[in-house]
Amino acid sequence: MLDGCSRSSSKTIVVIPETTAQEIWETEHAGVEAAVLGTRWKIYWNGPASEDEVDKQIDLVQKATNERAGGIVLSPDHAVALTSVIRRALSSHVPVVITGSPLPILHEAGLHQILNDNEESGRLAAERLATLFDGKGTVAILGFNPDIVSTVQVTNALSYEIQQNYPNIQIVARPKGSFRLGEMEAQAEEILRASPQLSAIVTIGITSTRGAYIALKNTDRYKTVKLIGCDQDLDLMYYLRRGEIDSIVVQNTYEMGYDAIKSIQSQHEGRTFPEVTRVKPVLVTRENIDSDAIQRLLTMDWRPVR
Repeated sequence: MLDGCSRSSSKTIVVIPETTAQEIWETEHAGVEAAVLGTRWKIYWNGPASEDEVDKQIDLVQKATNERAGGIVLSPDHAVALTSVIRRALSSHVPVVITGSPLPILHEAGLHQILNDNEESGRLAAERLATLFDGKGTVAILGFNPDIVSTVQVTNALSYEIQQNYPNIQIVARPKGSFRLGEMEAQAEEILRASPQLSAIVTIGITSTRGAYIALKNTDRYKTVKLIGCDQDLDLMYYLRRGEIDSIVVQNTYEMGYDAIKSIQSQHEGRTFPEVTRVKPVLVTRENIDSDAIQRLLTMDWRPVR
């Protein structure tokens, strides 16, 4: 809860996505705009062009802190590099909500983390594998990145679920991921060459999904190797509709964005809030993608009608 004597009077909330180049964060944008509809609050939306531009996020957080913004909503691109600037924002009594991937900050006044339930993402992907292959087969996991806590959590949850509940599914590769599409494509192609009997690839993140998809298409293995992705983007959902991607575990970034704004508003009103909230992901397939519930989850319309 904020100290009333030190609270910023600004009605602008700065929202910084992982990147402005992926539609998953446009869905968050829709959520934050819906949350301020009919209020005096305004949204300033800006972020890096790619996930490896951590300095851009740092600069935006510092600027928001210096200008005493009404609040900051950040989806961090690095687990450690952003910690100190977020602590500075909190010490300046600027409320902060972290969405997407967590930061290693606990018990700080003014901080709320609204995160994807990464253990559930791993469980959903493992269950899909077991359903597709009757509990047996070989799988490669792509996209693990030690600098992004969410990818570590999803990868570990997926691996644990397979080992505990589906011992006849063998994990044959789990290389360190990259933000660069060419590197992810090359990783996938190398795994496909080394594993001619591969059953599936599970990808943790949009870039790794896109790279694996290209590799599968280039080698004509998309007909025999199932691709299960984590995190949504417009082109990936199109490939899913065509049957070239089996399924995608979708984050509910709309709800994260909406709840982030409500959290900041509640702090300015002196109300309490939980330190961490986890939002359930959903497995999207060709069978359910056109349902009303999934379409609401995927909406990118961030200009709600007043």
